[in-house]
Amino acid sequence: MLRSRIYNYCGITSSPYDIILFADHGHAVDRVHSRQFKQINSLISSLSVLKSICEHKSTFKRCNIVRESFSNMAFCDQAKLYSRARVVVAHHGANMANSVFVSPNALVIEIYQQCAYHTYSDGGYALLHSALGISYLGARVAYMKRPDYNFRTNDYIYLNFTKWNDVLSTAQTLLLQG
Repeated sequence: MLRSRIYNYCGITSSPYDIILFADHGHAVDRVHSRQFKQINSLISSLSVLKSICEHKSTFKRCNIVRESFSNMAFCDQAKLYSRARVVVAHHGANMANSVFVSPNALVIEIYQQCAYHTYSDGGYALLHSALGISYLGARVAYMKRPDYNFRTNDYIYLNFTKWNDVLSTAQTLLLQG
Protein backbone atom coordinates (compact mmCIF):
# COMPACT_ATOMS: atom_id res chain seq x y z
CA MET A 1 0.00 0.00 0.00
CA LEU A 2 2.82 2.43 0.86
CA ARG A 3 4.56 1.66 -2.43
CA SER A 4 1.42 2.38 -4.46
CA ARG A 5 0.86 5.66 -2.60
CA ILE A 6 4.42 6.75 -3.36
CA TYR A 7 4.04 5.69 -7.00
CA ASN A 8 0.83 7.73 -7.29
CA TYR A 9 2.36 10.76 -5.59
CA CYS A 10 5.44 10.67 -7.86
CA GLY A 11 3.57 9.82 -11.06
CA ILE A 12 5.20 6.41 -11.49
CA THR A 13 2.91 4.35 -13.71
CA SER A 14 4.85 1.26 -14.67
CA SER A 15 8.34 -0.01 -14.09
CA PRO A 16 10.43 -1.49 -16.91
CA TYR A 17 12.92 -3.18 -14.51
CA ASP A 18 15.71 -2.17 -16.88
CA ILE A 19 18.57 -1.35 -14.51
CA ILE A 20 20.92 -2.90 -12.00
CA LEU A 21 21.29 -0.11 -9.48
CA PHE A 22 24.39 0.42 -7.34
CA ALA A 23 23.30 2.90 -4.68
CA ASP A 24 26.46 4.79 -3.83
CA HIS A 25 26.80 6.71 -0.58
CA GLY A 26 28.50 9.63 -2.27
CA HIS A 27 31.02 11.75 -0.39
CA ALA A 28 30.46 13.23 3.02
CA VAL A 29 31.59 16.84 3.18
CA ASP A 30 33.94 16.33 6.11
CA ARG A 31 35.07 12.77 5.36
CA VAL A 32 36.63 12.40 1.93
CA HIS A 33 36.59 8.60 1.68
CA SER A 34 34.01 7.72 4.30
CA ARG A 35 31.88 4.76 3.26
CA GLN A 36 33.46 4.59 -0.19
CA PHE A 37 34.49 1.30 -1.73
CA LYS A 38 38.19 1.13 -2.54
CA GLN A 39 37.62 -1.36 -5.38
CA ILE A 40 34.57 0.43 -6.80
CA ASN A 41 35.39 -0.30 -10.45
CA SER A 42 35.81 -4.00 -9.74
CA LEU A 43 32.56 -4.00 -7.78
CA ILE A 44 30.63 -2.34 -10.60
CA SER A 45 32.22 -4.65 -13.20
CA SER A 46 31.30 -7.72 -11.15
CA LEU A 47 27.61 -6.84 -11.49
CA SER A 48 27.78 -7.63 -15.21
CA VAL A 49 27.22 -11.32 -14.36
CA LEU A 50 23.65 -10.35 -13.42
CA LYS A 51 23.10 -8.35 -16.59
CA SER A 52 22.10 -11.20 -18.93
CA ILE A 53 19.50 -12.48 -16.46
CA CYS A 54 18.16 -8.97 -15.98
CA GLU A 55 17.93 -8.53 -19.76
CA HIS A 56 16.15 -11.87 -20.14
CA LYS A 57 13.57 -10.82 -17.53
CA SER A 58 13.21 -7.22 -18.75
CA THR A 59 10.37 -6.15 -21.02
CA PHE A 60 12.83 -4.07 -23.02
CA LYS A 61 15.49 -6.83 -23.24
CA ARG A 62 18.11 -4.32 -22.18
CA CYS A 63 19.51 -3.80 -18.72
CA ASN A 64 22.11 -1.22 -17.75
CA ILE A 65 24.24 -0.97 -14.64
CA VAL A 66 23.65 2.41 -13.02
CA ARG A 67 25.76 3.88 -10.24
CA GLU A 68 23.99 6.70 -8.46
CA SER A 69 24.45 8.78 -5.33
CA PHE A 70 21.21 9.97 -3.79
CA SER A 71 22.50 12.68 -1.48
CA ASN A 72 21.27 15.54 -3.69
CA MET A 73 18.43 13.79 -5.52
CA ALA A 74 14.77 14.75 -5.06
CA PHE A 75 12.44 12.27 -3.35
CA CYS A 76 10.42 11.39 -6.46
CA ASP A 77 13.55 11.04 -8.60
CA GLN A 78 14.86 8.51 -6.08
CA ALA A 79 11.55 6.64 -6.15
CA LYS A 80 11.53 6.56 -9.97
CA LEU A 81 15.06 5.21 -10.19
CA TYR A 82 14.51 2.54 -7.56
CA SER A 83 11.21 1.51 -9.18
CA ARG A 84 13.11 0.66 -12.39
CA ALA A 85 15.64 -1.59 -10.64
CA ARG A 86 15.62 -5.32 -11.16
CA VAL A 87 18.59 -5.52 -8.78
CA VAL A 88 19.69 -3.02 -6.12
CA VAL A 89 23.13 -3.26 -4.54
CA ALA A 90 23.79 -0.94 -1.60
CA HIS A 91 26.01 -0.68 1.41
CA HIS A 92 24.25 -0.89 4.77
CA GLY A 93 22.89 2.51 5.70
CA ALA A 94 19.97 4.88 5.45
CA ASN A 95 19.66 4.54 1.66
CA MET A 96 18.39 0.98 2.23
CA ALA A 97 15.09 2.58 3.30
CA ASN A 98 14.60 3.45 -0.38
CA SER A 99 13.72 -0.21 -0.85
CA VAL A 100 10.09 0.77 -0.29
CA PHE A 101 10.26 2.08 -3.88
CA VAL A 102 11.40 -1.27 -5.32
CA SER A 103 9.08 -3.69 -7.09
CA PRO A 104 8.39 -7.01 -5.33
CA ASN A 105 10.05 -8.70 -8.33
CA ALA A 106 13.38 -7.05 -7.53
CA LEU A 107 16.37 -8.38 -5.63
CA VAL A 108 18.14 -6.22 -3.05
CA ILE A 109 21.69 -7.02 -1.98
CA GLU A 110 22.84 -5.26 1.17
CA ILE A 111 26.60 -5.16 1.73
CA TYR A 112 27.89 -4.96 5.24
CA GLN A 113 30.63 -6.10 7.63
CA GLN A 114 31.98 -9.54 6.89
CA CYS A 115 31.79 -12.26 9.48
CA ALA A 116 34.32 -15.04 9.90
CA TYR A 117 31.61 -17.69 10.21
CA HIS A 118 29.19 -16.98 7.38
CA THR A 119 28.63 -14.93 4.24
CA TYR A 120 24.90 -14.30 4.57
CA SER A 121 22.84 -12.72 7.30
CA ASP A 122 19.22 -11.95 7.94
CA GLY A 123 20.14 -8.82 9.90
CA GLY A 124 20.29 -5.32 8.54
CA TYR A 125 17.19 -4.50 6.53
CA ALA A 126 16.00 -8.10 6.09
CA LEU A 127 12.76 -7.56 8.00
CA LEU A 128 11.82 -4.54 5.87
CA HIS A 129 12.35 -6.50 2.65
CA SER A 130 10.44 -9.48 3.96
CA ALA A 131 7.48 -7.25 4.86
CA LEU A 132 7.59 -5.71 1.36
CA GLY A 133 7.84 -9.09 -0.38
CA ILE A 134 11.22 -8.28 -1.91
CA SER A 135 13.99 -10.85 -2.35
CA TYR A 136 16.92 -9.92 -0.12
CA LEU A 137 20.51 -11.00 0.38
CA GLY A 138 22.40 -9.69 3.40
CA ALA A 139 25.96 -10.00 2.15
CA ARG A 140 28.61 -9.97 4.89
CA VAL A 141 31.48 -9.21 2.53
CA ALA A 142 32.86 -5.77 3.51
CA TYR A 143 35.82 -4.93 5.69
CA MET A 144 38.08 -2.03 6.55
CA LYS A 145 41.80 -2.01 7.20
CA ARG A 146 41.09 -0.86 10.75
CA PRO A 147 39.87 -3.70 12.99
CA ASP A 148 37.02 -1.67 14.51
CA TYR A 149 35.15 -1.23 11.16
CA ASN A 150 34.46 2.38 12.09
CA PHE A 151 32.76 4.33 9.26
CA ARG A 152 33.39 7.63 10.97
CA THR A 153 37.00 7.47 9.77
CA ASN A 154 38.40 8.37 6.37
CA ASP A 155 39.16 4.74 5.61
CA TYR A 156 37.89 3.03 2.49
CA ILE A 157 35.64 -0.03 2.53
CA TYR A 158 37.08 -3.16 0.91
CA LEU A 159 35.30 -6.23 -0.42
CA ASN A 160 36.19 -9.84 0.14
CA PHE A 161 35.75 -10.85 -3.51
CA THR A 162 35.75 -14.57 -2.75
CA LYS A 163 32.64 -14.09 -0.63
CA TRP A 164 31.23 -11.48 -3.03
CA ASN A 165 31.41 -13.92 -5.94
CA ASP A 166 29.47 -16.43 -3.83
CA VAL A 167 26.81 -13.76 -3.25
CA LEU A 168 26.62 -13.03 -7.00
CA SER A 169 26.17 -16.74 -7.71
CA THR A 170 23.28 -16.89 -5.23
CA ALA A 171 21.83 -13.71 -6.77
CA GLN A 172 21.89 -15.34 -10.22
CA THR A 173 19.95 -18.30 -8.86
CA LEU A 174 17.36 -16.06 -7.20
CA LEU A 175 16.91 -13.98 -10.36
CA LEU A 176 16.39 -17.08 -12.48
CA GLN A 177 13.75 -18.34 -10.06
CA GLY A 178 11.90 -14.99 -9.93
